[in-house]
Amino acid sequence: MANRKDIIRRISDKTGYYMQDIEEILNAEAESIYELLKEGNHRIKHHKFYQIEVETREPKEAWDGLNKRYFQIPEKKYIKFRPMSELEKVIKDINGEE
Repeated sequence: MANRKDIIRRISDKTGYYMQDIEEILNAEAESIYELLKEGNHRIKHHKFYQIEVETREPKEAWDGLNKRYFQIPEKKYIKFRPMSELEKVIKDINGEE
C-alpha cells in the first residue's frame, strides 16, 4: 500500500521539486477542497480523475427491534466519490480489460 509520503516522493522524483514543497501543495489542495465543500460547493471535479459530490439522504423511519417501536432517522448529508475517465482506465488496466 502506498501512503502520502510515497506519493510525495514519487512526485519529487518526477519533477525535481523538493519534497517539502510538494507536501505544502498537497496540504493546500486538501484544505481548498475542504473549504469549498464547507462553502456550499456540492460538486468538485478533479480534472479527469475523480468527482466528489455532497448528497442528501432523506429522513426515514426505522424499526428498533429491542424496544419494539419505530423511530425517525433525520436527514443527513454524505460524500459520494465518483471515479472519472482516467481513474476508470487504471481500474480497467488492473482488471486486464480492454
